[in-house]
Amino acid sequence: MRGGVNFRAAAAVVLMLAGSSAHAQEVLLIQPDTFEFGVIGGALDELDLEYTFAVSRDQILGALRSQSWDLIIVRGRSVGVIETLVLDELEPHVASGGLLHVQLSDLENASARQYRLLGLRDAIDLELPLSELGAPSPAHPSVPGIGFLSLWDQTYPPDYGDALVPSEDSYFTQWYADTRLPATVISMNGNVLVN
Repeated sequence: MRGGVNFRAAAAVVLMLAGSSAHAQEVLLIQPDTFEFGVIGGALDELDLEYTFAVSRDQILGALRSQSWDLIIVRGRSVGVIETLVLDELEPHVASGGLLHVQLSDLENASARQYRLLGLRDAIDLELPLSELGAPSPAHPSVPGIGFLSLWDQTYPPDYGDALVPSEDSYFTQWYADTRLPATVISMNGNVLVN
């Protein structure tokens, strides 16, 4: 999914779901491209969360292997960032109760293994015109404000994100208003948030 989720609210709810104090977290931000760094960095700063930033493949793998992380955030344009070597590190992180927030725009290209990690069965590529977001009532804490948020954004062609198909043990917190297809999914007992 592209846009629409208030990152500050989403990060806070991931921490809340784990019953964690935001000030005592080890946070790793994996962002291999220039995908709005200021937005996510600003949100983490506003939450008073210190974080380690990893961009290159070597930095990402080095950081994943150097220590345990409470929260790992993966944000970028390509699902390729969750390649096999990174999956080898992310799977045990989630299995041991670590938190994961993934925001990627081309989830329709994910592998079956990547879908399992994210609590998805599939993803459907979005096309223009983009829809607005809706949420069930009462809204999940990761859903900002009341009502719909516009997803219109001309800065990210050619991939505008995806509608998500949750797996059996996952649930959605937001949908696209026109199709009612899920836009944000929570899985792995609340430890994984995907949008």
